[in-house]
Amino acid sequence: MKRLLVALGLIAAATIGMPSVSGAAESSGAGCREPEPERTYEDHQLVYRLAVDLTDCEWWDGSPIQLEADLERLTGLEGHGAWSGTVCGVGSDIRSRSYERRTKRAAPRVGVCEIQVTMEHPPFETAYYRGEVTFPGTGGQRTASFTALCGQPAGCLDLPADPMPTLAPIGDLVAGNDAA
Repeated sequence: MKRLLVALGLIAAATIGMPSVSGAAESSGAGCREPEPERTYEDHQLVYRLAVDLTDCEWWDGSPIQLEADLERLTGLEGHGAWSGTVCGVGSDIRSRSYERRTKRAAPRVGVCEIQVTMEHPPFETAYYRGEVTFPGTGGQRTASFTALCGQPAGCLDLPADPMPTLAPIGDLVAGNDAA
């Protein structure tokens, strides 16, 4: 197990990256902003969250939206996962209908949808984390993800790619699995 953690540490030290967002164009509409996921790491937990501000987004028609988030922690020879999903629906209220009658224009669409997923982090442990959140945006569903090596005292070190397929043979050696 120590060899696996040392190997993860070496790969992490050699490949520093940032969380990635994939999908269509960055934003649409003057006030519509691309949401940015937030990752918070403490001694005892890792939290991954996203708030989608729907205000002034031309792509949003006021209908309910769905957000999904998941985290995976791999430590040595075992893994743990957590998932969260939510559907946010924003309906019109009396003020919106009053605004529409007064101005003869549609009320501005406003709303915020948030999601969060949390995973416990055992003390004195270094672990490999993968996180992903899916949300709507210009052109359809979008995905933001990260891969990181987290532990004390350094915190989290972002990795640009998933090193686990490369490290699988090392894990077999540490576990004593011999394919030969």
